[in-house]
Parts: sequence; C-alpha cells; structure tokens
Amino acid sequence: MTRRELGADVAILEHAVRRYIERVRPGSEPVRAQAELTRLLDVADFALEAPEWLASRARQTAPVYAVIADVVLPLQVGRDHDSLVAVTCLTRGTLSEPARERRNAARLRRRTPHGSASTRRLTTETR
Repeated sequence: MTRRELGADVAILEHAVRRYIERVRPGSEPVRAQAELTRLLDVADFALEAPEWLASRARQTAPVYAVIADVVLPLQVGRDHDSLVAVTCLTRGTLSEPARERRNAARLRRRTPHGSASTRRLTTETR
C-alpha cells in the first residue's frame, strides 16, 4: 500500500536516522539523512508483513513496514495511537553488532575442535 492508502502520519526516530546513516549513507549529516528518509517514505511500499529476507532473521515484529528496495523501516504505533513511528532502519545484508558477535562466536566454535591445543590453552588460562 502507498503512504496515502496507509492514512497515518509517520515520524522518524533519531535512532532510525542514525542507523540509516550507518547502513545506507555513511558520512551523511543527520539533518540531510532525516530529510532523505522523509522523501523516501513518500515512495515506500507499506506492508503488514516484513519482507521475506527480514522476516527470517528479525527478532521483533512491527505492525507495518515501510519498504524501499533493500531498506526497511519497521513502524510502531505512536503514543497517540493514530500515527506510526519509524524505530530503526534495516537493510538486506547487514547485521547488528550483537548478531555479528553471535555469528562470529558460533563460527569460532565450529572451527575449533574440542580438545585441540588452543581449546586446552584457553581452559588452562581461565582457571
């Protein structure tokens, strides 16, 4: 659905602007990024379900998603219950720092065979 069909005002949290800068427009000024996000909302597709690439990895859900190609703004209901709020900015192919740390720790566990010298050394050093 379009923004007009959505029929609700959309506010953009500072956190969403910071994530947009981090993931889409590195080096952009916050005011410029905010303005760009506002313009992008005019052409976004608003969906009640997350795109498949996001739904498979999302830890939280939202009642509405603003989708612009590989950029998604999850929208939560505002305090006034009439507006929506973009709480963050997610992009296909990016990981949050906690997710990246979990992935890297899992990879390390898979690569390090139990009982190897490096594992024994870590065990000895931590005692």
